[in-house]
Amino acid sequence: MIVLRMRIKDTKISEGFELPSEWMEWEKQYYLHYNEDVCEAMGVLQNLLVNVRPSFGIAIVVLVLLSFPISTGVTLFHVLQLGQWFISGFNPN
Repeated sequence: MIVLRMRIKDTKISEGFELPSEWMEWEKQYYLHYNEDVCEAMGVLQNLLVNVRPSFGIAIVVLVLLSFPISTGVTLFHVLQLGQWFISGFNPN
């Protein structure tokens, strides 16, 4: 599927497909190599995880998976604290 999408994109570009005009110049240049960079990054990550001990690889994956919910929770906590502080500022009591 990935190869098919890449071939369709290459065909569109070779037929004179115009990128959106509102894109910045660096976005237009980077768009052509985006899939290659993602595949290369995933290859490096896979190579790293295959070449380490299994427990260390699992620990890295768990750490990455837990980082998003933890950071979301901390951010939500701070937003709620800010909201509480903001509301109490307008309360005359």
